[in-house]
Amino acid sequence: MGLDLIEYALAVEDAFELSIPDDEWALLTTPGKLIDYLSAHLRVGDAGPPLVQTAFYRLRRAVASELRIDRKTIAPTSTLRALAPQRSERELMHAVAARLGLAPRDLSHSPVLGALSQMRPVSARTLGSVAQELAMRRPAKMKPSVSFWTRAQITEVTMRLLEHEVGVDLAKVQPHHTFVGDLGMG
Repeated sequence: MGLDLIEYALAVEDAFELSIPDDEWALLTTPGKLIDYLSAHLRVGDAGPPLVQTAFYRLRRAVASELRIDRKTIAPTSTLRALAPQRSERELMHAVAARLGLAPRDLSHSPVLGALSQMRPVSARTLGSVAQELAMRRPAKMKPSVSFWTRAQITEVTMRLLEHEVGVDLAKVQPHHTFVGDLGMG
């Protein structure tokens, strides 16, 4: 397994809070096979809210509770810096992460490896963009524990992780493409 594929595998396992044995990873040679595998090993249902929406509402609730402000004053375009200019960014990040059941590093910087030069602290990013990252990187933490995954949610997360972890152009990816041969992850 190449380094790109190993990093992708770790990101998928983290996102879904699922450990996939190495011998099974060897059989998951395409995005379609990975989505089928995840669909068979997660609680799957027919319907569910969009992951980004769920992540934003949870993030908004945590920020509102921490800052003791009305959640209705927080929009996807809001930034922590604008909402709490008097608070230490580090302290606020740690408090919000704790309220969400996350590690502070999950909120501290953009996790997108391909954008290392553009990394900005969470206070300078909008809460909408942070919610998008959480929906991709920590979707299992953002979902209510009793809710089901939909196949569309599983597909969205696995494909977005391909785009962000490996830099694959999703417009050119088909479910039958092989990770190593077609997507160059060898």
